[in-house]
Amino acid sequence: MLPEVKFGVRAKFVLSIILALLILGALSAVIMQTVLKSVLLQGLTRDGFTLGENLATAITEPLLTEDVVSLHRMLKEFKSSREDVAYLYVLNQNGEVVASTFEGGFPRGLLNLRGAGVTTIKNERGEHIRDLAIPVLEGKAGELHLGLTEELVRARVSEATRKLMLGITLLLPIAVLVGYAFGNLITTPIKELEVGARALERGELDYRIKLRSRDEFSVLAEAFNSMASELEKNIQEIKRYSCSLEKLVEERTKELLLLQRINNLLNTGASLEEILDEITKGIVKVFGYDACAVHLLKGEDTLVCRSYYMDSALIKKLEELTGKRTDGYEMKLTEDNPISRIVFEREPFLTDDVENLIKYHTQDRKIRVLAKVITKLVPARFGLGIPLISRERVVGVIGIGSRKPLEDSDVTRLMNFASQAGIAVEKAILEERLLEYSRELERKVEERTKQLLHAERLATIGTLASGVAHEINNPITSIMLDAERIRDEMLDEKEVKEIAKGIVKQVERIQRITRSLLMFSRHAEMEAREVDLNQIVEESLNVLKPKLKRVTVEKRLEKLPHVWGDPAQLQQVFVNLILNAVQAMPDGGRLTVITRREGREVVAEVSDTGVGIPEEHLSKIFDPFFTTKKVGEGTGLGLSICLGIVERHNGRIEVKSKVGEGTTFTVCLPLR
Repeated sequence: MLPEVKFGVRAKFVLSIILALLILGALSAVIMQTVLKSVLLQGLTRDGFTLGENLATAITEPLLTEDVVSLHRMLKEFKSSREDVAYLYVLNQNGEVVASTFEGGFPRGLLNLRGAGVTTIKNERGEHIRDLAIPVLEGKAGELHLGLTEELVRARVSEATRKLMLGITLLLPIAVLVGYAFGNLITTPIKELEVGARALERGELDYRIKLRSRDEFSVLAEAFNSMASELEKNIQEIKRYSCSLEKLVEERTKELLLLQRINNLLNTGASLEEILDEITKGIVKVFGYDACAVHLLKGEDTLVCRSYYMDSALIKKLEELTGKRTDGYEMKLTEDNPISRIVFEREPFLTDDVENLIKYHTQDRKIRVLAKVITKLVPARFGLGIPLISRERVVGVIGIGSRKPLEDSDVTRLMNFASQAGIAVEKAILEERLLEYSRELERKVEERTKQLLHAERLATIGTLASGVAHEINNPITSIMLDAERIRDEMLDEKEVKEIAKGIVKQVERIQRITRSLLMFSRHAEMEAREVDLNQIVEESLNVLKPKLKRVTVEKRLEKLPHVWGDPAQLQQVFVNLILNAVQAMPDGGRLTVITRREGREVVAEVSDTGVGIPEEHLSKIFDPFFTTKKVGEGTGLGLSICLGIVERHNGRIEVKSKVGEGTTFTVCLPLR
């Protein structure tokens, strides 16, 4: 919008002339004052010296004869004859005042002006006085001082200046009229240009300026008219382009929002099916087509339909007619199939022959025969296939069905969309494969872990078996000998009872050993209850009793409150720790087991005086499969299993070791 003119060119032109005239007048007045004042003062000084010299000649005789009366008379007559004379006084050759025109007393300060030539002073009334020192008889007789007032000169200069300013003031109306006339001459075409510009602003693009003059303004008016004509053409073109651009922006915005929804689904962990469904549904809704399907490449020569969006009633009819399901339908790519070019040559495929398009999709003879019937059912008359490309690799094909004819702009739009959607589809495919692989890997890891845990348990049981067998063989041998005595010897009832009592004792011994072994080897889910940790330690030592013959066992078990846990799993922990301690002392040593309470925890320590663990291995001993034992002596899972059991009981295991001195494992379990 053009701004309103508050101070026009005409006013500026008039004001400029007035200001120029005033500035010129002021400069003229200043110059005139300076020059005129200087000229008048010079004339005053020159005339003063002339008159003074004449007077000095006249007073020479009275001064020499010391005729003071004549001197006074001559000075007063001279002063009264000139209005510009302020004072006169005469000094003798000794510098003494002989005569003067001062009636109220001679100002003593004037004596300092002797021989000064021309001096400007101020009197008590503030008037400027020009003092002229004129020698009498070349100074031999004395000196005449003539004081000329400058006020008359200054008054003349002021009067001249006043007359000059009056003349300038009288010229101002003429200057205003002249300025207005010239301003009007200049502003009239400018006004016409302004009217034209405001007309353009209002949208009156057919407005034209008409000027009769042949000057720069007329050239400017012609340029304005030409500009208005071109502007009218361009505005019409812009309106047409704006409509198409708005439509293009709206379409592109919808496409970007669709891509954003697809990426959001991908980022939130949506499945491949959800992403493909969003693509097919979005293409139909955003692009305005009638049907869409996404086929993904399987292997190198097969397309599989993974998602589609079209009339569900029509899909149901087609599936009943063909006996085939749309979802999961596979299409073989052959050399004579035009659809193959979409995958192998990355070219879009556009057709208006729906019947042949159906035949391209299948090698099934039944469907090929039904192609004409299917064509009548399907409302779409035009088809378009676009490759889904991600990082220069085709991952699938987007198929489009439309009632309206498809143009090159449709191909371009879908190619741009597919090039971006293809990246999301490939990521979703990779995530789907990764998920499947992860599930399979988890299944295999779980299966293998169970096998290894079982193997570790069997290895531990196998280690115990030799000792347990020895422990069981002794009571069995005793039982066998007692049984043979009963069979072979004639014993009285008392002896038989004594032998039976011994057999019962040996059987109870075997039961204790097998019960402890079964409790250790039992494989079940965690069954937590209140547990006496000292009892767990005792049972673990009993299970391993055959292995403890070469070591000295020291127990310091304090009375403890119960903890909450699975006794079988906790026993497995202490059996493993005690067994490791024994194996660390092949030549014998001391095994120390200590229990105590510390705050809200119960603590159990298993210490040995064995070979110790090197410092570089301490951070690895709880890692699965890490072992320093020889091949066949351990799986490297024992301590890892112990750590897992203790952590499931919300506890912790700590270890301290020094090579050559031994190792201490500390198990800390929380109280209920």
